[in-house]
Amino acid sequence: MNEKRKWKPIWRWETFQLAMVLLLAIVANVVTRADWPVVGPVLAIVLLVLAVGFALLLIVPLFLPSGRDSENSRRSLDGVALVPAADAGRGPDDTGTDDTGTDRTSTGTGRTTTNDVTNDTPTAEVLVPVDETRRHQTSIDAAQAKTVGGLTAVLTPDASRWLGRELRVAVDLVAGDGRLYRAGFLPRDFGAALDPELQRLAKQRAAVQAPVTVEGAAPRFTVKIALPPLRRARSEQPG
Repeated sequence: MNEKRKWKPIWRWETFQLAMVLLLAIVANVVTRADWPVVGPVLAIVLLVLAVGFALLLIVPLFLPSGRDSENSRRSLDGVALVPAADAGRGPDDTGTDDTGTDRTSTGTGRTTTNDVTNDTPTAEVLVPVDETRRHQTSIDAAQAKTVGGLTAVLTPDASRWLGRELRVAVDLVAGDGRLYRAGFLPRDFGAALDPELQRLAKQRAAVQAPVTVEGAAPRFTVKIALPPLRRARSEQPG
């Protein structure tokens, strides 16, 4: 894989934050025990304040709407415009037929069929296996239990797993009750190809939606997401 990987800043990395809390607390304890009449108490207070600051960086996001299951977790689609995956590269004012003479029709379920106007032959979608589904078996099971019919998913850029530093494109299942459940991440080649468009849509409070297929049973669910073929997508990797 030659795709350039993205990483969150080290100060946002949960492992670094936790390490700093422990290190600063230990050093503050050592300084407190030292026989430094004036400097010792002041330095200990400074170290403890820094430790509390890093602790807040670690804990406060747990109580925010974005959560802390991982970086950039979605909790709701309120106010988010959903764009079918086949239309992700089109401008907001594009309708019906694109500049290549292709008619795109949304089915209303997150799946968009792409038909060539000249021969009515649908463009095939690629079923892309989602990575790291083994870490999200409970979420996948919950999404299925709360959904009647087919599942869809939204793609979330700049996401990471808990204690992970790499930023990837997450696949969040949309359950029947409207709640979101993380299923895993796109393979890195698909993620790298889609990331610029996903970033652009995120600035417009929009997200790409696509149908998914869940196979197997707990604790061995696998998830595949239907996406248009990508020129950069060289192979499908198992999740």
